[in-house]
Amino acid sequence: MITTIEEYRQATTKLRDSVRQLGETLEDDIEQMTEFLRYRAAKHRFFPQHPVDDLAFFLDAQYNIQLSAQLEPSMDRALLLSQATVEGDTAFVQQLGQQPFIFCTFHFGSYQMVGALLRQFGIEFSVLTLKQGVTSEMLHHAAVDDPLDVLHADSPSILLEMHSTLQAGKSIMVFIDGNPEAISEADSAAYARVNLLGHKLLAKKGIASLAHATGVPILPIVSYRTGPEQVRVFFGSPIKPDRSVPRATYVQQTLQACYGQLEHYLATRPEQWLYWRMIHNYVDLSNGHSGGAALPTANLGSPTHYVFNQERYELFAARKYAYLFDRFTQEAFTISPKLLAYLRHLTTHPEAVASAAVRINATLLHDLLSKQILRGVSREDAP
Repeated sequence: MITTIEEYRQATTKLRDSVRQLGETLEDDIEQMTEFLRYRAAKHRFFPQHPVDDLAFFLDAQYNIQLSAQLEPSMDRALLLSQATVEGDTAFVQQLGQQPFIFCTFHFGSYQMVGALLRQFGIEFSVLTLKQGVTSEMLHHAAVDDPLDVLHADSPSILLEMHSTLQAGKSIMVFIDGNPEAISEADSAAYARVNLLGHKLLAKKGIASLAHATGVPILPIVSYRTGPEQVRVFFGSPIKPDRSVPRATYVQQTLQACYGQLEHYLATRPEQWLYWRMIHNYVDLSNGHSGGAALPTANLGSPTHYVFNQERYELFAARKYAYLFDRFTQEAFTISPKLLAYLRHLTTHPEAVASAAVRINATLLHDLLSKQILRGVSREDAP
């Protein structure tokens, strides 16, 4: 366990060096390169005007991930809390023991700080985790001596367990961005649509629905870093359920308020959110374009030309290799410089089908078409 500021500084220096090394060897590992391209795609989609270059953004994000997920859980709680400054509405602390709350936060910034502060305030709460098997010791090493009560979101009786917890006067802390790895279009009807940075994201309705059913207020929280050893934790005002408001309306408005609070900090500190690598799973797919979903192939009969499918794929030339990134599957593939040049040419100069059949090896052409890297168009539709 890290117990002194000197140990903490040594650990962060080592972490910075590790991340710097990652940037230098990125192309030696296709999995790491694919991860970089996922972050790059998210950056270009959600905040294209962000002044930090793609690689610096990726490395800053990796540093924040390791700091929050690996280093901070190993810190002495008093040392962790020494970095915190509290902002916002903390009137709920004066209601200690009078009523429970549902504390809703995100995997953003120093999210370990949220639970530590609630415990310092004397709040009794349970933590909702994504999967069974997660223990309090996994969340923070100090929990060995001071265990957290853990609820598992995938438990068949989780709604009953949470309802019973709140009825007993105990609060619940929830990471509301803890969605599953993927949301199918069929399942997406069970999710609310919230606006975030100009896009619609799918957000679970369960926690907001539980608040409406029990009358327990939701209190949004965002913890964010402002510099080395400096963390600010913003507590929003409680969002109290109003039974005269339809549940669907309350759920939508509450989730939008929570994500709106996150958006405020994402605008200037996007590298502090843990979930960019999987954000494509949350984007609303109902319009057929968001999230890089595969577009339906037009029924052209016999196309006259081929073009590069820019709607689904992205080309990227790094220092050593060229890459083809599939926005739909979020996978990356190395390609030859010759193929890179050819696909780039096709973005503005469609090639006749007959000409492509002569120019390209038959096996390669089949792969390009079957994977929708090339898209058939009629002469009238060609750029």
